[in-house]
Amino acid sequence: DDYLDDCLNSILRQTHTGFRALMIDDGSTDQSPLIAQAYAARDPRFLYFRKENGGLSDARNLGLTKVTSDYLLFIDGDDRLRADALETVDREIGIHPVDILEFNGWIIKNGQKIRPVNTRPLDVGIVKNGRDYLLDSVKNRSLTTQVWTKAVKSRLIFQHRHFFAKGLLHEDELWTPRAYFLADTVRYIDEHLYDYIQREGSITHQQ
Repeated sequence: DDYLDDCLNSILRQTHTGFRALMIDDGSTDQSPLIAQAYAARDPRFLYFRKENGGLSDARNLGLTKVTSDYLLFIDGDDRLRADALETVDREIGIHPVDILEFNGWIIKNGQKIRPVNTRPLDVGIVKNGRDYLLDSVKNRSLTTQVWTKAVKSRLIFQHRHFFAKGLLHEDELWTPRAYFLADTVRYIDEHLYDYIQREGSITHQQ
């Protein structure tokens, strides 16, 4: 799977090197396990876990149980991180160690940047209470529920056992607002750190 190789390579090339990449194989039947295992074999920062097929929420939940870092990010297997994404997140969290640091990304189609994920950034760089951030974003029509535009403090997840509901499509739309309600501090930076690769047949295109 070329998408997965591009995804893992974008993590491998990060300028911030102190990370652990948890690769969750949700019972895939293509060449993905071989690609993921090859990264795990060559680099101890890449950890491979295989489970029976249970859907995206179930896979993310398994990943959450393996987290040992102070902060976590999500990346889907056909997307990419900007080379300095983790360095940028690490720097910004050093300035303001908020519960949720939100950032922007690009929607990519046929190799072209179509538009930013968040087209209406609000109060860039301002630290807010999670509920205020959610309400202000809804009023401004700038709410982005995708989990992959957020760095989340791990303790927030574990203290509240805030896992993903199994069996849902677009499960982010339930998980993200709840995360804001749990967060004391949220901050948005208008840095495009994530490439969302839009392709036919993805979950996003399903009703």
